[in-house]
Amino acid sequence: MVKGPYLHPDELVIVDLGRYILTPSSSWSITWIPSIQEPAFLISYLGVVIQEINYEYLGQYGPRIFSLLGGIAAATSLVGWLKKRNIPIRISLLLGLVFLLDPLFVQSYTIGRIDGWCMFLCIGACWLIHGSYDGKNSFKLITAGAMAALALFIWPSAIFLFPLIILEIFEIFLNKGDHKIDLKQKLNILALFILGSLIITFILVLPVFDQFYKQYENIIQSLYANSHAGSEYNIDGLINNIYELPRVLKFSPFLVIAAIIAFIKIKEKGLLISLMIVTALMVVTLVYINRVQYLIPYLLLATSTLYRRELKYIISNNLKRWLLGVMLLWSISLSIVVRSYLVYNDQKLDERMMLYQAAGNMIGEGEHRVYIPYEFYYPGRTFNWEMYRAYLANNNPLTVEILGKVLPRVDHVIMTEPTVEIENEIIKKGFAIKGEYQLYLDPPEPFNGITTNMQRVRNLYSIFDKPYGPYKLYSRESN
Repeated sequence: MVKGPYLHPDELVIVDLGRYILTPSSSWSITWIPSIQEPAFLISYLGVVIQEINYEYLGQYGPRIFSLLGGIAAATSLVGWLKKRNIPIRISLLLGLVFLLDPLFVQSYTIGRIDGWCMFLCIGACWLIHGSYDGKNSFKLITAGAMAALALFIWPSAIFLFPLIILEIFEIFLNKGDHKIDLKQKLNILALFILGSLIITFILVLPVFDQFYKQYENIIQSLYANSHAGSEYNIDGLINNIYELPRVLKFSPFLVIAAIIAFIKIKEKGLLISLMIVTALMVVTLVYINRVQYLIPYLLLATSTLYRRELKYIISNNLKRWLLGVMLLWSISLSIVVRSYLVYNDQKLDERMMLYQAAGNMIGEGEHRVYIPYEFYYPGRTFNWEMYRAYLANNNPLTVEILGKVLPRVDHVIMTEPTVEIENEIIKKGFAIKGEYQLYLDPPEPFNGITTNMQRVRNLYSIFDKPYGPYKLYSRESN
């Protein structure tokens, strides 16, 4: 599943965020924040640093391999957690497979994102907490707290799974389970979990404390860019977020149906409240596919309650088998059959090598300062370019004003079909058009305004037909 022709912006941004943290003296970045004239800086530095190291030692497939391993780890931890929650092992394994092959999750770890490792740590913490009803499991509880804190340093979206961890602790306080414990034992459990969180937080903050202190404004700007759609929050953004939820969840329809049936039949109030809190948090900030995927563990946990041994007669066995079968069939059909067809059908041309050839022909090797489309990041690293790209809030368009703040830092600009206003601004700032470059002998036909189901699947998995170019190169007239 690692193979795929398209270099996704998320993968490239994650790698460059890690590069900047490892080399804070660097004066360039594709996550450039024009308002403060600095690269973006995330508190969740550990995951991006690991991806940068993977790229340095394993090449451009390194981040995707690591992400795939994270997806497997997350699914494995889910199986262990469900089994501990009294779900039969066979059902736990099948639900773990549904998770691993869920279209929303697959698109994440196949484009080099690190959500899988984040989910592994959060779900693993739940696994360790569940059943720890006395103070004798001190190591497990401390480890659970450490894993929860570590997840936040891997990727900030860990916050969307924290309600599941809190729910596990809350169930202990409600004396759910076979063991009845007193208040002292409950407080001891909470203290051990907090201790683990504090220990790992101290260990991870200490080596970068100076950077955190110096980059305070940068961190705030980076968090803002990642938490809102557009330049400001308004009612239209809220409505768009509400509509976006079903647009994304339509790719996992049978899991949603199974979870709804479970909530109606089992009435897991704590889980339902947790799900509502997370959904509300997404709606008031930003809803897009790589956040909505964090709802999948909630939906799977709800679905699993239909298969608990003590509730085996809550719905008919035929319905339970049908639900599980259709969820598996749907995930396998999209994530293995259809996705594999798209990947291998599109390998007629070595498109990534074509990007390297285009970069060499347009500019070549050297410490050239270049404003790039995302896909030129790996070729640019190979050619030793200093690369820039404005770091914008989701769906925030590149404006003349924003670009004008970055152009003084570069000597070359590569653009994909720029608007007239953008091109005029580039020329106004002293650049001249040096040429137009087309990678394909037979370019794809323009979008006709009709989105087919196959195009929707292509968009989901980021497997596009002839995705690169055409490009325009602008260089300073003095060059």
